[in-house]
Amino acid sequence: MIIASYNIHSCVGSDSKYDVNRVASTISALAADIVALQEVEVNKASQKTRLWSVVHEDDQPALLAAATGLLHSAFAPAVKSICTGTFREEHDTELAQAGHFGVAILSKHPILEQRVVTFKRYKKKTLRNALAVKVQPPSSEPIWFVCTHLGCHTGEEQLHQARELNEWMSALDDTVICCGDTNSPPWFAAISALTGDGFVDCGGERTFPAVGWPCCFWASCLPALLKLDYCVYRSSEWKCVETTVPKGGEDGILIKASDHRPLVSRFEKVVVGGGGMARV
Repeated sequence: MIIASYNIHSCVGSDSKYDVNRVASTISALAADIVALQEVEVNKASQKTRLWSVVHEDDQPALLAAATGLLHSAFAPAVKSICTGTFREEHDTELAQAGHFGVAILSKHPILEQRVVTFKRYKKKTLRNALAVKVQPPSSEPIWFVCTHLGCHTGEEQLHQARELNEWMSALDDTVICCGDTNSPPWFAAISALTGDGFVDCGGERTFPAVGWPCCFWASCLPALLKLDYCVYRSSEWKCVETTVPKGGEDGILIKASDHRPLVSRFEKVVVGGGGMARV
């Protein structure tokens, strides 16, 4: 089973171009069974929802599901937003009702149930959330798959949200796989909080910025600077055996489609009493 996490930056690439099809091609290339997406927009009217985005009237999860063949999808807006100036946004006001911004999940397998948690607001920062879906992989018990996007701060905001997320996930059934952009490098306390209560970090390389440090295409041969995207899990049935960060791709699409690179984890089913694992 292939799991992926990808911050799609509202489908605005590191070259500042808005291109839903390019993001869809990137997702398809991952050959994942389930994908967690962050910074996703659903606009009910033609508008610019976030400062880095563009004017559009797209339902991005629906478009990406249709283009990738991952036809089972769920979306959870964290805020309703609209840009009202060059450097100004309004959140959750009457004017902002048409612009939905949050997290989404695309799945090859049917979604049996979904739940959402909105984290407590940290000071005056933008609200953040997590989306959980229960899916049924073939020849397996149902699993919970969680997508989240933590706040962007010096660490305290992320720590509060990671603790809240870990407590929320701990109440879910046996197998829980959580992917997302935590805005936290490995030395932040948020990562220790996220991996508490039996959750294991799948590892993986750095994912941000997609074009590599120092954020210039001429230096894209250099590695990304920070590891911000993670996959953690708790399961007696599944084991993560490999986590990779794809690089380049055809025409450099993996460093152009978004400002993050995707994180891809491969899980194998544990054979009870067999001392080994089976690929699913």
